[in-house]
Amino acid sequence: MNRCFRVPVKSNTIKIPRIKETSRISGSRLGGVRRFWGSEGGALTPSKPGIGMLTLNVKKLTGLCYATEEMLEDQNLLGAILTKGFQDEFSFLIQDAIISGTGAGMPLGVLNAGGTVSVAKETGQAANAMKLCRSIE
Repeated sequence: MNRCFRVPVKSNTIKIPRIKETSRISGSRLGGVRRFWGSEGGALTPSKPGIGMLTLNVKKLTGLCYATEEMLEDQNLLGAILTKGFQDEFSFLIQDAIISGTGAGMPLGVLNAGGTVSVAKETGQAANAMKLCRSIE
């Protein structure tokens, strides 16, 4: 969660600028920034970055806990337990949403986003094994 970019908001819908980058081929940095190799006075193709607006619909994460009359008699103890419990649960749910959120009433997690890349295991690779390699170019 510490790596998330946090911004305070005042409404349930906010619009922020975003970069429209749909490819990583040459000439597509920031959605269209180009550079050229060429000779003095050579022709250049004009380009501009792909900038758009992103609309975020803010959803809230809430918690609820019931307490008996006996529990309410020791408010200090109950407060300490509930504070710890809610902090742990909220932290878990937020971290889980960052990774695997569906985007339906919660954040869209990285595993469900359009930029996810899956790589099939190699022939002979053991199940649940990760092969680490280093590419030298």
